[in-house]
Amino acid sequence: MGFADDLVPNRQGNDGLPGLRLERTLSRDTGHYDLTIGHILRHLPSGGQIVVTNDAHARIIGKDDQLQHERRIAPYDLPVLPHEHDLLRGTPRMSSDARVLLAAVICRLSTREPSGGWALGNRHDTPSRHWRAPFVDDTQTLTGEGDHWVLRWSGYPPMSDLVRALTDPTIGLAETTVTRDQKAAVLQFGTASLHLQERA
Repeated sequence: MGFADDLVPNRQGNDGLPGLRLERTLSRDTGHYDLTIGHILRHLPSGGQIVVTNDAHARIIGKDDQLQHERRIAPYDLPVLPHEHDLLRGTPRMSSDARVLLAAVICRLSTREPSGGWALGNRHDTPSRHWRAPFVDDTQTLTGEGDHWVLRWSGYPPMSDLVRALTDPTIGLAETTVTRDQKAAVLQFGTASLHLQERA
């Protein structure tokens, strides 16, 4: 499942984005087995859709995977659970520029520069850069309100890669600026700021 597995809660509504569900899984026949090539996710409270695909042209192609109901993540027919409603009600207010900036981070997960300069996908995307012990505990927290947000994490990706992805001349978020030192960086978009802090 990869990226989709990280985003969608489990069948008990825990972890992941509250209210997000797996709507469809697409696959194609390789001759020996069905290869999963995409997932369509639906956020039930807002109606928003997230498409995860490994198609090089970002096309949503393939046949419906009839085995998706066996997966451990929450399916489309599972309604928003009471504790997910509580989490959604407690979500801090977010400015419009902050929404764009934070969405830009999410949209670029699992991407990488073709020449290998940065990668937000998997550790094996950049095998030549052994930047951290292979079994580090990955934890992330996002806190803030309005225009000001802080993202703290340990594990993958390196902070420098996240900064480079958001400011990349090809797929970066236009008009994003960055100030940084060795331990932290601040991405600025319009009135919004995102402080990046890697945990030791």
